Amino acid sequence: MYETLTSPLAPSRTVPDSQTPELATIGVVAASAVQSAANALSEMALREITAVSPEVRMVDLSHLSMVAGDPERSVVAVYLGIEGDIPGHILMAFSESMALGLVDMLMDQPVGTTTELGDLEISALAEAGNVAGSFFLTTIADWAGLTLPPTPPMVIHEMCGAILGTLAAELALQENDQAMVIDAQFTCDGQVVEASFFMFPGDRLINTVGRPHAHGAAVS
Repeated sequence: MYETLTSPLAPSRTVPDSQTPELATIGVVAASAVQSAANALSEMALREITAVSPEVRMVDLSHLSMVAGDPERSVVAVYLGIEGDIPGHILMAFSESMALGLVDMLMDQPVGTTTELGDLEISALAEAGNVAGSFFLTTIADWAGLTLPPTPPMVIHEMCGAILGTLAAELALQENDQAMVIDAQFTCDGQVVEASFFMFPGDRLINTVGRPHAHGAAVS
């Protein structure tokens, strides 16, 4: 049984259960973006890494701390700032066990080889997050005709509640209401690594990317 990061307890709107056109469009774009991230990781690891179709949820910032269940649970997240047309943040987050598994996947090591996160492992995660996050953002940007360049990556090993709570508080001050949460799986030779992409501000992203005329159009 795989250890998942996110919890279904947080009130949210999901693509499969909603007829909202914007959410349906986001689901299509997110699937393409996650596959782009998997392709980027494949090139980095020189191994075929595939992605399972993701689930997309919109979560109110007031409920964000519930997304990962226990807020005191330690997680590993790669943080990228988003600049350009829609300034914001993206986190590629893993449970500790999934982060260790990703290092093994990237280094072509048997599952369980990596047991702790030293400088080499942190560096590998930072590069993986940078590559995957950049390709992920590029796919979304190309779809919507946006410019969304990422900032350099930063690896955070902290309690989930502290990470998400800090971002939620900052975004609330900016009058943003929602986060976009994209749950994905990456697989390679039978190994599965589950990751969650947290994108902020979710409400503005969904309104822009989900518009029928967004594909190939620039933000005015």
